[in-house]
Amino acid sequence: MYYFTYAKGFRSGGGNASIPYDPTFKNPAVGCTQDFLNFGIPHAPATYKSDSVQSFEVGAKNNIDNRVRLASSVYYIKWNNIQGNVIPPICQIQWTDNLGGAVSKGFDLQADVQLTSAFSIESAFGYTDARYTKNAYPSGTVLTGPNPPLPLVTSGDAVAGANGIGQGYSIPPYSATIGLEYKFRAFAHESFVRGDYEYLAGDKWVHPALDSRTASMIRRPYRRRARHSPRCGPAPI
Repeated sequence: MYYFTYAKGFRSGGGNASIPYDPTFKNPAVGCTQDFLNFGIPHAPATYKSDSVQSFEVGAKNNIDNRVRLASSVYYIKWNNIQGNVIPPICQIQWTDNLGGAVSKGFDLQADVQLTSAFSIESAFGYTDARYTKNAYPSGTVLTGPNPPLPLVTSGDAVAGANGIGQGYSIPPYSATIGLEYKFRAFAHESFVRGDYEYLAGDKWVHPALDSRTASMIRRPYRRRARHSPRCGPAPI
């Protein structure tokens, strides 16, 4: 069986809480004043706009004599006007803003093999390339002048997704799993033994928080990390 799917969706915009700062910019120690100066913005945006996603997927599912089951897919996802959680490196008081676009592309391959009536193998391999496609600045940034501010994200930076590997900032580019199972009878009961192994590759592309070309780079020895879900919430910066 072969298939093709196309989907489109969006998230509505919203408002931000008031971010404390010195409107005269004479005291950078107040709230996020110094961050606003570094970002080149007069204040945090009061609102953020809707973002949208388009996804394309082509795949196949095959069953060979009920012994070999194969499933494969190739996908391409385009994310526009991304709603992102901006976490200023100094004041650490976050707000949501629209931060450019990103593309996620890759493939998945799954193979289940029944070698005998008792012994089976399950395996899966995946590749994901999820990166920003353009530089993005906070809303209201003034880019003119002799010293323009750095972007929050740079084209080519990795889209966030906790992986627990290395720095744990980006979606793992490669993942693989394999499981072996053997069924048998023991003491008049159906029993089995099973072993599973999972591999997640470390960061391949730098995350904005680790990119020296961005204003998001962590330049302090300590930073609180906001809890987030890559599937359910805005992309953290």
